[in-house]
Amino acid sequence: MTRKTPTKTTGTTKSPSMMPQFTIQQQQQQTQMQQSHAINQSRKRKNSEEKVQVIIKKASNPLTNLQLMFEKYKDDDEYIGPEGIDRFCNALGFPPASIQVLILAWKIGAQKMGYFSKTEFIDGLEQLKCFDLDTLKQTLVQLTLSTKYDSIKFLELYKYAFTFASEVESKKSVDIESAAEMLSIILPEGPHTTTFVEFLKDRTHSYKVLNRDQWLCFLEFSKTVKSDLSNYDESDAWPMLFDSYSTYKLSSQKIQPDKK
Repeated sequence: MTRKTPTKTTGTTKSPSMMPQFTIQQQQQQTQMQQSHAINQSRKRKNSEEKVQVIIKKASNPLTNLQLMFEKYKDDDEYIGPEGIDRFCNALGFPPASIQVLILAWKIGAQKMGYFSKTEFIDGLEQLKCFDLDTLKQTLVQLTLSTKYDSIKFLELYKYAFTFASEVESKKSVDIESAAEMLSIILPEGPHTTTFVEFLKDRTHSYKVLNRDQWLCFLEFSKTVKSDLSNYDESDAWPMLFDSYSTYKLSSQKIQPDKK
């Protein structure tokens, strides 16, 4: 048998150990790139989720709702003025000159008639836990009923109404026109309200303002003096204003007090 002589291979041959080493480096680089991409994608998703959560939080934040409500009706950066109050009341479904709006002003601590400051509006509605118009409307209806039948709360509201209507810095008096309007709002069913308001608007008397004592006395007068004035006594400790009113009512309506 003839032995074949091995044929010599010419050229450079790569070492077997170099092939797997090169492949491992590529795999490591690819793995690092994939990990880096995954990390970047994770960060993007996290940032996106955080942004969504912020948007959801803002949309569901009750205070944000109140701020948006204020922005909608404001006449200035710091207050809702007469025009805004009108639009706000129309949206609520109550006339601006209503007991419900007066109670709202009382509950939020409004200092000036026809104006709600930003702080009064937002902080006040937050305390009432009213973050939308529907809830506020229902709350005002409930407050109107509860205040009407609670003598202590009603007296607080009645005292507030005087201060709220007063345009003088001392808050010691209310002009006749404002007093007449406020009485029509707060005591519309009083036995003397209609004729007393007519009396105030009648320019035959010399009164230009009502002071706090006269204002408070009218509430007591309405509770104790009959509509026909039959139990009214001029010698009682009523302010002279009520003597004038008594004379006006008896003469204008020709009422003869029943002394029985």
